[in-house]
Amino acid sequence: MYDQGEHFVFLGRPFTDPVIGFVESNSAAEEAGIIAGDKVLSINGSKIKRFEDLQRIIPLTNGATILLKIERESQVFNISAIPRVQDGTDAFGNSKKRLILGVKSSGQTNFERINNPFRAFVLAVGQTYVYVRDTLVFVWQMLTLSRGTEDLGGPFSIAKYSGQAASYGFVSLVLFMAILSINLGIINLFPIPLLDGGHLLFYAIEAIKGSPLSERVQEWGLRLGLVFVLALMLLVLKNDILIIPKLLVLE
Repeated sequence: MYDQGEHFVFLGRPFTDPVIGFVESNSAAEEAGIIAGDKVLSINGSKIKRFEDLQRIIPLTNGATILLKIERESQVFNISAIPRVQDGTDAFGNSKKRLILGVKSSGQTNFERINNPFRAFVLAVGQTYVYVRDTLVFVWQMLTLSRGTEDLGGPFSIAKYSGQAASYGFVSLVLFMAILSINLGIINLFPIPLLDGGHLLFYAIEAIKGSPLSERVQEWGLRLGLVFVLALMLLVLKNDILIIPKLLVLE
């Protein structure tokens, strides 16, 4: 199967310096005092090596105040900012509400070739870990009701984004499929009866208890799991129905 490691070896890893090239007017960045030419060193203590890291971390803050370490004209200092929810676009140009700081990169994205297959594999594992961790953060924010569920999508959304990814080329399509596979794998491992994670939960309880759960308990667990899965399907179907008019307009 095509993976991130192969992508890093043959095509390279996307890389853009974390230097601010443009600050939008009336944005959170402008209000905080960030200017073009600033280099972001860290956000809330997390090191920023690429502009892509900045784009990934901001949505995870969920609107909380963030602390940025900025380098400007050889001087390093801290700046506090509160990202705002604004009309924006996703990676495929679709209009949507996004939590943004209001900055753009200073240059085009380059690809860093990773010639060492072992290092490429290690980087790929690390990238997969980042995807898994960020997905779990999003899920936790939804469960604690600190984030809405409008970002969840079903078959229509998958078909829409698959088509858009394919329009950008084979590599974009494969990367989209990889991220989708990771997300589906995470959901399948949730400790919910009816999913594989639920079976693992039953096995773990059996190992601790020394005997299997009663058939009645397992039956009720499967029923509750079915209710959860059906509720999730209805939720993503509702979100899909909301994007159907946009798909018709595009056609």
